[in-house]
Amino acid sequence: EGEASATSAAAAATPILPANEKLQDLYEELKHERIYYEGEVVKEGFNVRSWKNRWMLASESMIAYGEKGQRPRQIFRLNNATIEPRKLVKGVKYACLQLVLPDYSRTFRFYSEAKDSPSANEEWFAVLWNRTAASRYRHQCRVLLQIPNTAILSHLDAPITALPVKLALNGNPLSFQLVDIVRDILRGVPIKTGTTAAAADDDDGDGDGDNKDSRPERGVKYIQCARAVSSFECKNSGLSSSKAATFLKAALQNVADSINEIDLSDNPIEDVPATQKMIKTALDTVLAHAKACKNISKLTMAGCKLGPAIIRIFGQFVSKWHSIARPIRKYTMGGGYPLTHLDFSNNPLKNAGAQALKEAFHLKSGAKVTELALAGCKIGDEGIEAIANILRDVPTVHILQLRENVCGDKGIYALCRAAVEHPSLTSLDVSGNDNVKRGGATALAHLAQRNKKFKKFAFLNEELDETGLDMLRLLSIAASNRSERSQSVPLQPQPSKTTVSKSDVVKKIAEAALRRKTHA
Repeated sequence: EGEASATSAAAAATPILPANEKLQDLYEELKHERIYYEGEVVKEGFNVRSWKNRWMLASESMIAYGEKGQRPRQIFRLNNATIEPRKLVKGVKYACLQLVLPDYSRTFRFYSEAKDSPSANEEWFAVLWNRTAASRYRHQCRVLLQIPNTAILSHLDAPITALPVKLALNGNPLSFQLVDIVRDILRGVPIKTGTTAAAADDDDGDGDGDNKDSRPERGVKYIQCARAVSSFECKNSGLSSSKAATFLKAALQNVADSINEIDLSDNPIEDVPATQKMIKTALDTVLAHAKACKNISKLTMAGCKLGPAIIRIFGQFVSKWHSIARPIRKYTMGGGYPLTHLDFSNNPLKNAGAQALKEAFHLKSGAKVTELALAGCKIGDEGIEAIANILRDVPTVHILQLRENVCGDKGIYALCRAAVEHPSLTSLDVSGNDNVKRGGATALAHLAQRNKKFKKFAFLNEELDETGLDMLRLLSIAASNRSERSQSVPLQPQPSKTTVSKSDVVKKIAEAALRRKTHA
Protein backbone atom coordinates (compact mmCIF):
# COMPACT_ATOMS: atom_id res chain seq x y z
CA GLU A 1 0.00 0.00 0.00
CA GLY A 2 2.86 2.37 0.83
CA GLU A 3 4.56 1.57 -2.47
CA ALA A 4 1.30 2.24 -4.36
CA SER A 5 0.84 5.63 -2.68
CA ALA A 6 4.46 6.56 -3.44
CA THR A 7 3.99 5.58 -7.08
CA SER A 8 0.81 7.65 -7.38
CA ALA A 9 2.53 10.66 -5.77
CA ALA A 10 5.45 10.38 -8.19
CA ALA A 11 3.06 10.15 -11.11
CA ALA A 12 1.24 13.25 -9.89
CA ALA A 13 4.54 15.14 -9.55
CA THR A 14 5.68 14.15 -13.06
CA PRO A 15 4.30 16.58 -15.67
CA ILE A 16 2.12 15.07 -18.38
CA LEU A 17 3.63 15.38 -21.84
CA PRO A 18 1.47 17.17 -24.43
CA ALA A 19 1.25 14.01 -26.51
CA ASN A 20 -0.21 12.09 -23.54
CA GLU A 21 -2.87 14.62 -22.55
CA LYS A 22 -6.47 13.53 -22.84
CA LEU A 23 -8.63 15.11 -25.49
CA GLN A 24 -11.38 15.88 -22.98
CA ASP A 25 -9.00 17.84 -20.75
CA LEU A 26 -7.71 19.82 -23.70
CA TYR A 27 -11.25 20.50 -24.86
CA GLU A 28 -12.28 21.85 -21.44
CA GLU A 29 -9.26 24.15 -21.48
CA LEU A 30 -9.95 25.20 -25.07
CA LYS A 31 -13.47 26.32 -24.17
CA HIS A 32 -12.04 28.99 -21.84
CA GLU A 33 -9.55 30.40 -24.35
CA ARG A 34 -10.14 33.21 -26.82
CA ILE A 35 -10.49 32.17 -30.45
CA TYR A 36 -8.26 34.26 -32.70
CA TYR A 37 -9.16 32.80 -36.10
CA GLU A 38 -11.27 30.01 -37.56
CA GLY A 39 -12.40 28.84 -40.95
CA GLU A 40 -12.63 25.96 -43.41
CA VAL A 41 -9.37 24.56 -44.76
CA VAL A 42 -8.17 21.58 -46.76
CA LYS A 43 -5.96 19.49 -44.48
CA GLU A 44 -3.62 16.60 -45.17
CA GLY A 45 -4.10 13.47 -43.08
CA PHE A 46 -1.43 12.34 -40.66
CA ASN A 47 -1.60 8.60 -41.42
CA VAL A 48 -3.31 8.49 -44.81
CA ARG A 49 -1.89 11.20 -47.08
CA SER A 50 -5.24 12.37 -48.41
CA TRP A 51 -6.67 15.89 -48.36
CA LYS A 52 -10.06 16.57 -46.75
CA ASN A 53 -12.08 19.61 -45.78
CA ARG A 54 -11.89 20.42 -42.08
CA TRP A 55 -13.03 23.27 -39.84
CA MET A 56 -9.96 24.63 -38.03
CA LEU A 57 -9.58 27.19 -35.26
CA ALA A 58 -6.62 28.82 -33.52
CA SER A 59 -6.94 29.85 -29.86
CA GLU A 60 -4.51 31.52 -27.48
CA SER A 61 -2.24 28.46 -27.10
CA MET A 62 -3.88 25.65 -29.12
CA ILE A 63 -4.95 24.64 -32.59
CA ALA A 64 -7.88 22.29 -33.23
CA TYR A 65 -9.69 20.82 -36.21
CA GLY A 66 -12.83 18.80 -36.87
CA GLU A 67 -16.34 19.38 -38.19
CA LYS A 68 -17.99 22.78 -37.94
CA GLY A 69 -20.24 23.13 -34.90
CA GLN A 70 -19.04 19.86 -33.36
CA ARG A 71 -16.42 18.85 -30.83
CA PRO A 72 -12.89 18.94 -32.35
CA ARG A 73 -11.34 15.69 -33.47
CA GLN A 74 -7.83 16.70 -32.47
CA ILE A 75 -6.37 19.50 -30.30
CA PHE A 76 -2.68 20.36 -30.17
CA ARG A 77 -0.70 22.74 -27.99
CA LEU A 78 1.57 25.29 -29.69
CA ASN A 79 4.34 25.31 -27.07
CA ASN A 80 7.27 24.59 -29.43
CA ALA A 81 5.46 24.82 -32.75
CA THR A 82 6.72 26.72 -35.79
CA ILE A 83 4.86 27.81 -38.91
CA GLU A 84 6.43 27.71 -42.37
CA PRO A 85 4.78 29.64 -45.19
CA ARG A 86 3.70 28.57 -48.67
CA LYS A 87 5.18 25.11 -48.85
CA LEU A 88 4.08 23.38 -52.05
CA VAL A 89 3.30 19.69 -52.20
CA LYS A 90 3.25 17.77 -55.46
CA GLY A 91 -0.23 17.45 -56.89
CA VAL A 92 -1.78 20.21 -54.75
CA LYS A 93 -3.37 23.18 -56.49
CA TYR A 94 -2.61 25.85 -53.86
CA ALA A 95 0.41 26.80 -51.79
CA CYS A 96 0.31 25.16 -48.38
CA LEU A 97 1.13 26.18 -44.85
CA GLN A 98 3.18 23.77 -42.77
CA LEU A 99 2.83 23.76 -38.98
CA VAL A 100 5.58 21.73 -37.30
CA LEU A 101 4.58 20.22 -33.93
CA PRO A 102 7.73 18.76 -32.35
CA ASP A 103 5.94 17.86 -29.09
CA TYR A 104 3.73 15.48 -31.10
CA SER A 105 6.29 14.51 -33.78
CA ARG A 106 3.86 15.60 -36.45
CA THR A 107 3.69 18.02 -39.35
CA PHE A 108 0.41 19.79 -39.96
CA ARG A 109 -0.17 20.76 -43.63
CA PHE A 110 -3.20 22.66 -44.87
CA TYR A 111 -4.37 25.38 -47.24
CA SER A 112 -7.44 27.53 -47.69
CA GLU A 113 -9.67 26.88 -50.69
CA ALA A 114 -11.37 30.28 -50.63
CA LYS A 115 -11.72 32.32 -53.81
CA ASP A 116 -8.99 34.68 -52.62
CA SER A 117 -6.75 31.83 -51.54
CA PRO A 118 -3.40 33.67 -51.24
CA SER A 119 -4.98 36.26 -48.95
CA ALA A 120 -6.66 33.58 -46.81
CA ASN A 121 -3.41 31.63 -46.51
CA GLU A 122 -1.59 34.79 -45.44
CA GLU A 123 -4.21 35.47 -42.76
CA TRP A 124 -3.81 31.95 -41.42
CA PHE A 125 -0.03 32.32 -41.48
CA ALA A 126 -0.16 35.67 -39.63
CA VAL A 127 -2.40 34.32 -36.86
CA LEU A 128 -0.45 31.08 -36.42
CA TRP A 129 2.91 32.88 -36.36
CA ASN A 130 1.50 35.22 -33.71
CA ARG A 131 0.19 32.41 -31.53
CA THR A 132 3.21 30.12 -31.94
CA ALA A 133 5.59 32.97 -31.07
CA ALA A 134 3.63 33.89 -27.93
CA SER A 135 3.15 30.26 -26.82
CA ARG A 136 6.79 29.35 -27.49
CA TYR A 137 8.04 32.38 -25.53
CA ARG A 138 5.75 31.66 -22.56
CA HIS A 139 6.79 28.01 -22.55
CA GLN A 140 10.51 28.81 -22.60
CA CYS A 141 10.09 31.31 -19.76
CA ARG A 142 8.36 28.64 -17.67
CA VAL A 143 11.10 26.11 -18.40
CA LEU A 144 13.92 28.56 -17.62
CA LEU A 145 12.09 30.06 -14.61
CA GLN A 146 12.24 33.54 -16.13
CA ILE A 147 9.79 36.42 -15.89
CA PRO A 148 8.34 37.08 -19.36
CA ASN A 149 8.35 40.54 -20.88
CA THR A 150 4.79 41.73 -20.39
CA ALA A 151 5.04 44.46 -23.04
CA ILE A 152 5.82 41.95 -25.79
CA LEU A 153 3.21 39.43 -24.62
CA SER A 154 0.46 42.03 -24.38
CA HIS A 155 1.37 43.22 -27.87
CA LEU A 156 1.23 39.68 -29.28
CA ASP A 157 -2.03 38.84 -27.50
CA ALA A 158 -3.83 41.85 -28.98
CA PRO A 159 -5.76 41.36 -32.25
CA ILE A 160 -3.63 41.90 -35.34
CA THR A 161 -6.16 44.33 -36.80
CA ALA A 162 -6.26 46.55 -33.68
CA LEU A 163 -5.16 50.18 -33.87
CA PRO A 164 -1.39 50.84 -33.68
CA VAL A 165 0.05 51.41 -30.21
CA LYS A 166 3.39 52.36 -28.71
CA LEU A 167 5.83 49.50 -28.00
CA ALA A 168 8.17 50.42 -25.13
CA LEU A 169 10.91 48.01 -23.99
CA ASN A 170 12.85 50.40 -21.77
CA GLY A 171 15.32 49.27 -19.14
CA ASN A 172 15.09 45.53 -19.83
CA PRO A 173 17.91 43.53 -21.47
CA LEU A 174 16.69 41.58 -24.49
CA SER A 175 17.79 38.07 -25.38
CA PHE A 176 18.41 37.14 -29.02
CA GLN A 177 15.09 35.26 -29.05
CA LEU A 178 13.25 38.42 -28.02
CA VAL A 179 15.23 40.44 -30.55
CA ASP A 180 13.97 38.12 -33.31
CA ILE A 181 10.36 38.46 -32.11
CA VAL A 182 10.57 42.26 -31.88
CA ARG A 183 12.21 42.40 -35.30
CA ASP A 184 9.33 40.48 -36.85
CA ILE A 185 6.78 42.63 -34.98
CA LEU A 186 8.36 45.82 -36.36
CA ARG A 187 9.17 44.72 -39.87
CA GLY A 188 6.82 41.86 -40.58
CA VAL A 189 7.57 38.19 -41.18
CA PRO A 190 9.23 37.39 -44.54
CA ILE A 191 7.80 34.74 -46.82
CA LYS A 192 9.33 33.59 -50.06
CA THR A 193 7.53 34.33 -53.29
CA GLY A 194 7.91 32.38 -56.51
CA THR A 195 5.97 29.34 -55.35
CA THR A 196 5.98 27.71 -58.79
CA ALA A 197 9.75 27.54 -58.75
CA ALA A 198 9.64 26.07 -55.26
CA ALA A 199 7.23 23.37 -56.40
CA ALA A 200 9.44 22.49 -59.34
CA ASP A 201 12.42 22.16 -57.02
CA ASP A 202 10.56 19.66 -54.82
CA ASP A 203 10.78 16.39 -56.74
CA ASP A 204 10.17 14.13 -53.76
CA GLY A 205 6.86 15.82 -52.94
CA ASP A 206 7.65 16.45 -49.29
CA GLY A 207 7.30 20.21 -49.60
CA ASP A 208 10.79 21.07 -48.36
CA GLY A 209 12.39 22.02 -51.69
CA ASP A 210 15.62 20.22 -50.80
CA ASN A 211 16.97 19.56 -54.29
CA LYS A 212 20.61 20.43 -54.82
CA ASP A 213 19.89 22.25 -58.09
CA SER A 214 17.30 24.58 -56.58
CA ARG A 215 16.73 27.83 -58.44
CA PRO A 216 17.21 31.27 -56.84
CA GLU A 217 14.27 32.84 -55.12
CA ARG A 218 12.25 35.41 -56.99
CA GLY A 219 11.84 37.68 -53.96
CA VAL A 220 10.58 38.09 -50.44
CA LYS A 221 7.27 39.43 -49.21
CA TYR A 222 6.64 40.69 -45.66
CA ILE A 223 3.40 39.95 -43.80
CA GLN A 224 2.17 41.81 -40.73
CA CYS A 225 1.76 39.14 -38.05
CA ALA A 226 1.21 41.28 -34.94
CA ARG A 227 -0.51 44.46 -33.89
CA ALA A 228 0.91 47.51 -35.69
CA VAL A 229 3.34 49.76 -33.80
CA SER A 230 2.93 53.55 -33.75
CA SER A 231 6.24 54.34 -32.00
CA PHE A 232 9.08 52.14 -30.78
CA GLU A 233 11.19 52.79 -27.68
CA CYS A 234 14.08 50.67 -26.45
CA LYS A 235 16.00 52.96 -24.10
CA ASN A 236 18.67 51.89 -21.63
CA SER A 237 18.33 48.22 -22.58
CA GLY A 238 22.01 47.40 -23.13
CA LEU A 239 21.61 47.00 -26.88
CA SER A 240 24.73 45.94 -28.73
CA SER A 241 25.59 47.30 -32.15
CA SER A 242 24.13 44.25 -33.90
CA LYS A 243 20.82 44.46 -32.02
CA ALA A 244 20.55 48.22 -32.62
CA ALA A 245 21.21 47.74 -36.35
CA THR A 246 18.58 44.98 -36.44
CA PHE A 247 15.93 47.23 -34.85
CA LEU A 248 16.79 50.18 -37.09
CA LYS A 249 16.52 48.09 -40.25
CA ALA A 250 13.28 46.42 -39.12
CA ALA A 251 11.59 49.68 -38.12
CA LEU A 252 12.58 51.43 -41.35
CA GLN A 253 11.15 48.49 -43.35
CA ASN A 254 7.89 48.44 -41.37
CA VAL A 255 5.36 46.69 -43.61
CA ALA A 256 2.37 48.38 -41.95
CA ASP A 257 3.92 51.84 -42.52
CA SER A 258 2.64 52.86 -39.09
CA ILE A 259 5.77 53.74 -37.07
CA ASN A 260 6.20 57.48 -36.41
CA GLU A 261 9.15 57.50 -34.01
CA ILE A 262 12.19 55.39 -33.09
CA ASP A 263 13.99 55.96 -29.79
CA LEU A 264 17.15 53.92 -29.00
CA SER A 265 18.64 56.32 -26.46
CA ASP A 266 21.12 55.42 -23.69
CA ASN A 267 22.37 52.18 -25.25
CA PRO A 268 26.16 51.54 -25.39
CA ILE A 269 26.37 51.25 -29.17
CA GLU A 270 29.72 53.09 -29.48
CA ASP A 271 31.47 54.27 -32.64
CA VAL A 272 33.81 51.43 -33.68
CA PRO A 273 34.48 50.01 -37.17
CA ALA A 274 32.28 46.96 -36.58
CA THR A 275 29.35 49.15 -35.53
CA GLN A 276 29.88 51.47 -38.50
CA LYS A 277 29.79 48.53 -40.89
CA MET A 278 26.62 47.03 -39.36
CA ILE A 279 24.67 50.29 -39.38
CA LYS A 280 25.82 51.26 -42.87
CA THR A 281 24.87 47.83 -44.23
CA ALA A 282 21.42 48.04 -42.61
CA LEU A 283 20.72 51.55 -43.93
CA ASP A 284 22.05 50.75 -47.41
CA THR A 285 19.76 47.72 -47.56
CA VAL A 286 16.78 49.93 -46.76
CA LEU A 287 17.70 52.37 -49.54
CA ALA A 288 18.53 49.66 -52.08
CA HIS A 289 15.21 47.85 -51.72
CA ALA A 290 13.11 51.04 -51.44
CA LYS A 291 11.19 49.62 -48.50
CA ALA A 292 11.58 52.54 -46.13
CA CYS A 293 8.66 53.39 -43.87
CA LYS A 294 7.40 56.76 -45.11
CA ASN A 295 5.66 57.78 -41.88
CA ILE A 296 8.73 57.75 -39.62
CA SER A 297 9.35 61.36 -38.65
CA LYS A 298 11.74 61.20 -35.66
CA LEU A 299 14.89 59.26 -34.84
CA THR A 300 16.36 59.62 -31.33
CA MET A 301 19.75 58.14 -30.47
CA ALA A 302 20.83 60.27 -27.52
CA GLY A 303 23.54 59.03 -25.19
CA CYS A 304 24.64 56.13 -27.42
CA LYS A 305 28.37 57.05 -27.54
CA LEU A 306 28.16 57.80 -31.25
CA GLY A 307 31.05 59.52 -32.98
CA PRO A 308 31.61 61.46 -36.19
CA ALA A 309 31.78 58.37 -38.43
CA ILE A 310 28.32 57.04 -37.52
CA ILE A 311 26.83 60.55 -37.59
CA ARG A 312 28.16 60.94 -41.14
CA ILE A 313 26.49 57.61 -42.09
CA PHE A 314 23.14 58.76 -40.67
CA GLY A 315 23.42 62.16 -42.35
CA GLN A 316 24.17 60.65 -45.76
CA PHE A 317 21.30 58.18 -45.36
CA VAL A 318 18.81 60.96 -44.51
CA SER A 319 20.00 63.12 -47.42
CA LYS A 320 19.71 60.25 -49.93
CA TRP A 321 16.31 59.28 -48.56
CA HIS A 322 14.97 62.83 -48.84
CA SER A 323 16.35 63.17 -52.37
CA ILE A 324 14.49 60.06 -53.63
CA ALA A 325 11.39 60.18 -51.42
CA ARG A 326 8.23 61.98 -52.33
CA PRO A 327 6.32 64.03 -49.76
CA ILE A 328 3.32 62.15 -48.40
CA ARG A 329 1.77 64.97 -46.35
CA LYS A 330 1.43 68.52 -47.57
CA TYR A 331 1.34 71.68 -45.46
CA THR A 332 3.40 70.11 -42.66
CA MET A 333 6.88 70.76 -41.30
CA GLY A 334 9.45 69.61 -43.85
CA GLY A 335 6.78 69.24 -46.53
CA GLY A 336 5.75 65.76 -45.35
CA TYR A 337 9.13 64.08 -45.87
CA PRO A 338 10.13 61.14 -43.63
CA LEU A 339 12.75 61.25 -40.89
CA THR A 340 12.93 65.02 -40.49
CA HIS A 341 13.45 65.12 -36.68
CA LEU A 342 16.93 63.98 -35.61
CA ASP A 343 18.11 63.86 -31.98
CA PHE A 344 21.79 62.96 -31.42
CA SER A 345 22.16 64.72 -28.06
CA ASN A 346 24.67 63.66 -25.39
CA ASN A 347 27.00 61.94 -27.86
CA PRO A 348 30.74 62.85 -28.02
CA LEU A 349 30.49 64.37 -31.50
CA LYS A 350 32.71 67.40 -30.89
CA ASN A 351 33.69 69.61 -33.83
CA ALA A 352 34.35 66.65 -36.13
CA GLY A 353 30.77 65.38 -35.74
CA ALA A 354 29.31 68.79 -36.59
CA GLN A 355 31.60 68.97 -39.62
CA ALA A 356 30.42 65.50 -40.70
CA LEU A 357 26.79 66.68 -40.55
CA LYS A 358 27.71 69.75 -42.57
CA GLU A 359 29.24 67.56 -45.28
CA ALA A 360 26.12 65.34 -45.32
CA PHE A 361 23.61 68.21 -45.34
CA HIS A 362 25.25 70.35 -48.01
CA LEU A 363 23.29 72.63 -50.32
CA LYS A 364 22.72 70.06 -53.09
CA SER A 365 22.04 67.10 -50.78
CA GLY A 366 18.26 67.53 -50.83
CA ALA A 367 17.96 67.22 -47.04
CA LYS A 368 14.63 68.38 -45.57
CA VAL A 369 15.47 68.23 -41.84
CA THR A 370 13.10 70.25 -39.63
CA GLU A 371 14.47 69.52 -36.13
CA LEU A 372 18.10 68.96 -35.18
CA ALA A 373 19.08 68.31 -31.54
CA LEU A 374 22.80 68.30 -30.68
CA ALA A 375 22.68 69.15 -26.98
CA GLY A 376 25.60 68.11 -24.78
CA CYS A 377 27.81 67.03 -27.69
CA LYS A 378 30.93 69.03 -26.68
CA ILE A 379 30.78 71.16 -29.81
CA GLY A 380 33.11 74.18 -29.92
CA ASP A 381 33.31 77.30 -32.07
CA GLU A 382 34.37 75.45 -35.25
CA GLY A 383 31.51 73.00 -34.89
CA ILE A 384 28.96 75.79 -34.33
CA GLU A 385 30.25 77.51 -37.47
CA ALA A 386 29.63 74.24 -39.37
CA ILE A 387 26.07 74.12 -37.97
CA ALA A 388 25.59 77.73 -39.10
CA ASN A 389 26.46 76.55 -42.61
CA ILE A 390 23.80 73.82 -42.25
CA LEU A 391 21.25 76.57 -41.49
CA ARG A 392 22.23 78.33 -44.71
CA ASP A 393 22.02 75.15 -46.80
CA VAL A 394 18.88 73.62 -45.23
CA PRO A 395 16.06 76.20 -45.17
CA THR A 396 13.53 73.79 -43.64
CA VAL A 397 15.03 73.74 -40.11
CA HIS A 398 12.41 74.84 -37.56
CA ILE A 399 14.00 73.75 -34.26
CA LEU A 400 17.71 73.78 -33.36
CA GLN A 401 18.96 72.63 -29.93
CA LEU A 402 22.60 73.36 -29.04
CA ARG A 403 22.45 73.67 -25.25
CA GLU A 404 25.27 72.64 -22.91
CA ASN A 405 28.05 72.68 -25.50
CA VAL A 406 31.45 74.44 -25.24
CA CYS A 407 31.16 77.17 -27.87
CA GLY A 408 32.19 80.79 -27.30
CA ASP A 409 31.51 84.19 -28.81
CA LYS A 410 33.04 83.31 -32.20
CA GLY A 411 30.62 80.44 -32.79
CA ILE A 412 27.65 82.47 -31.52
CA TYR A 413 28.46 85.29 -33.95
CA ALA A 414 28.41 82.84 -36.89
CA LEU A 415 25.20 81.23 -35.65
CA CYS A 416 23.42 84.59 -35.24
CA ARG A 417 24.41 85.71 -38.74
CA ALA A 418 22.92 82.53 -40.22
CA ALA A 419 19.78 82.56 -38.05
CA VAL A 420 18.79 86.22 -38.28
CA GLU A 421 17.24 85.87 -41.73
CA HIS A 422 16.51 82.14 -41.76
CA PRO A 423 13.10 81.56 -43.41
CA SER A 424 11.86 78.79 -41.08
CA LEU A 425 13.72 78.83 -37.74
CA THR A 426 11.23 79.31 -34.88
CA SER A 427 13.03 77.76 -31.88
CA LEU A 428 16.68 78.07 -30.82
CA ASP A 429 18.28 76.75 -27.63
CA VAL A 430 21.89 77.73 -26.86
CA SER A 431 21.61 77.82 -23.07
CA GLY A 432 24.28 76.27 -20.87
CA ASN A 433 27.21 77.34 -23.06
CA ASP A 434 29.34 78.79 -20.28
CA ASN A 435 32.07 80.08 -22.62
CA VAL A 436 29.73 82.71 -24.11
CA LYS A 437 30.76 86.17 -22.89
CA ARG A 438 29.30 89.66 -23.17
CA GLY A 439 29.74 89.94 -26.95
CA GLY A 440 27.96 86.66 -27.64
CA ALA A 441 25.15 87.54 -25.24
CA THR A 442 24.65 90.89 -26.97
CA ALA A 443 24.52 89.17 -30.37
CA LEU A 444 21.89 86.73 -29.08
CA ALA A 445 19.78 89.57 -27.68
CA HIS A 446 19.88 91.38 -31.02
CA LEU A 447 18.95 88.11 -32.76
CA ALA A 448 15.87 87.72 -30.54
CA GLN A 449 14.80 91.29 -31.40
CA ARG A 450 15.38 91.04 -35.17
CA ASN A 451 14.04 87.56 -35.99
CA LYS A 452 10.26 87.98 -35.97
CA LYS A 453 9.59 84.24 -36.51
CA PHE A 454 10.96 83.08 -33.15
CA LYS A 455 8.44 81.40 -30.84
CA LYS A 456 10.93 79.98 -28.34
CA PHE A 457 14.44 81.19 -27.55
CA ALA A 458 16.73 79.97 -24.76
CA PHE A 459 20.12 81.56 -24.02
CA LEU A 460 22.25 82.36 -20.95
CA ASN A 461 20.15 79.89 -18.90
CA GLU A 462 17.04 81.97 -19.59
CA GLU A 463 14.15 80.68 -21.68
CA LEU A 464 11.81 83.02 -23.53
CA ASP A 465 8.57 81.81 -25.02
CA GLU A 466 6.57 83.71 -27.64
CA THR A 467 5.15 86.14 -25.05
CA GLY A 468 8.56 86.88 -23.60
CA LEU A 469 10.01 87.49 -27.05
CA ASP A 470 7.20 89.95 -27.83
CA MET A 471 7.88 91.82 -24.59
CA LEU A 472 11.58 91.97 -25.43
CA ARG A 473 10.82 93.42 -28.86
CA LEU A 474 8.37 95.97 -27.39
CA LEU A 475 10.97 97.06 -24.84
CA SER A 476 13.48 97.46 -27.65
CA ILE A 477 11.03 99.56 -29.68
CA ALA A 478 10.15 101.68 -26.62
CA ALA A 479 13.83 102.26 -25.87
CA SER A 480 14.53 103.34 -29.46
CA ASN A 481 11.48 105.65 -29.48
CA ARG A 482 12.51 107.18 -26.17
CA SER A 483 15.98 107.91 -27.47
CA GLU A 484 14.50 109.53 -30.60
CA ARG A 485 12.17 111.73 -28.51
CA SER A 486 14.99 112.80 -26.24
CA GLN A 487 16.85 114.09 -29.26
CA SER A 488 13.96 115.84 -31.04
CA VAL A 489 11.75 117.18 -28.23
CA PRO A 490 12.88 120.58 -26.86
CA LEU A 491 13.57 121.08 -23.18
CA GLN A 492 10.81 123.73 -22.62
CA PRO A 493 7.18 122.72 -23.20
CA GLN A 494 5.66 124.38 -26.26
CA PRO A 495 2.05 125.67 -26.48
CA SER A 496 -0.32 123.54 -28.45
CA LYS A 497 -1.09 124.74 -31.97
CA THR A 498 -4.72 123.51 -31.78
CA THR A 499 -6.91 125.36 -29.24
CA VAL A 500 -10.53 124.60 -28.29
CA SER A 501 -12.82 127.39 -27.07
CA LYS A 502 -15.33 127.10 -24.23
CA SER A 503 -18.29 127.57 -26.59
CA ASP A 504 -17.19 124.63 -28.72
CA VAL A 505 -17.07 122.40 -25.64
CA VAL A 506 -20.60 123.45 -24.59
CA LYS A 507 -21.87 122.84 -28.09
CA LYS A 508 -20.45 119.30 -28.20
CA ILE A 509 -21.96 118.46 -24.78
CA ALA A 510 -25.39 119.62 -25.97
CA GLU A 511 -25.12 117.51 -29.14
CA ALA A 512 -24.21 114.46 -27.09
CA ALA A 513 -27.20 114.98 -24.75
CA LEU A 514 -29.54 115.31 -27.76
CA ARG A 515 -28.26 112.04 -29.21
CA ARG A 516 -28.84 110.21 -25.90
CA LYS A 517 -32.38 111.56 -25.67
CA THR A 518 -33.19 110.56 -29.26
CA HIS A 519 -31.78 107.06 -28.61
CA ALA A 520 -33.90 106.67 -25.44
